[in-house]
Amino acid sequence: MNQTRLARDTAIQQIKDAIYDLQIGPSEIIPTGQIPLTFVVRFDNNAGQAEQVLIPATATYREIYTVLQATHRRGRR
Repeated sequence: MNQTRLARDTAIQQIKDAIYDLQIGPSEIIPTGQIPLTFVVRFDNNAGQAEQVLIPATATYREIYTVLQATHRRGRR
């Protein structure tokens, strides 16, 4: 397995883990095809509004969790 594939697979798994831990619900993880490797994550926030965030493959789990949590909570009042 080459480094790029390993980085991609690791990033996707960390994004999936954060989505699960935050109980976000249905979501999409889409590679952008850009260099450096990044992903668009699409989901609905707490108010039911469509959201999307850009996450680089180099992000730590904590960084991924924090950005997803903040975006998911946007709909709260």
